[in-house]
Amino acid sequence: PILLFIPGLRNLLRGSIFFLLPFAVFFSLGLALFIIALRSGKRGKLRTFLILNGASASGVFASILLHNAFYALSIAVGDIFLLRHLMEVVGTIFFFAAIFIFPIIFLVTAVKIITVIIRSGKYP
Repeated sequence: PILLFIPGLRNLLRGSIFFLLPFAVFFSLGLALFIIALRSGKRGKLRTFLILNGASASGVFASILLHNAFYALSIAVGDIFLLRHLMEVVGTIFFFAAIFIFPIIFLVTAVKIITVIIRSGKYP
């Protein structure tokens, strides 16, 4: 993600595996958080927010991949009018999910996790 904001670094690493590495790490950590929160025996708001936070972190990278897959599929079925437009609509939905929806959910749940921990008084 930082590569998007530093033009010199972005041009240096364009097309490199280092561009995808932050997304893969973010996806992996989100997936780990999601699994750990699901397996915990505790119930409550904190667990719910941790599950949502992990799912939204993983959802960003998954939505990017699905957007690209549906875009490629829409090109592949370009001769079939209805199917092409259906694939474009689904790809657009995944694009907006990756750019707007999942990051907003991630930020909101991160703030809620912090407030639940602070209000419970169980922070170090």
